[in-house]
Amino acid sequence: MDVLVNNAGRTQVGAFTETTDREPRDLFELHVFDTARLTRALLSRMREQGHALVENISSIGG
Repeated sequence: MDVLVNNAGRTQVGAFTETTDREPRDLFELHVFDTARLTRALLSRMREQGHALVENISSIGG
């Protein structure tokens, strides 16, 4: 059985008023789009196997 565990993540430390526009975009890219890209890349193989598990893990900070 294939298992995909999406567990990547990071947070932004510092005052929101000192955050650039790029920083929250990078966070969103990692937490949403990178997770979707990786899942999509492996989904065909997982379907061929007939049985697989995709687990998305987050934290309160994510």
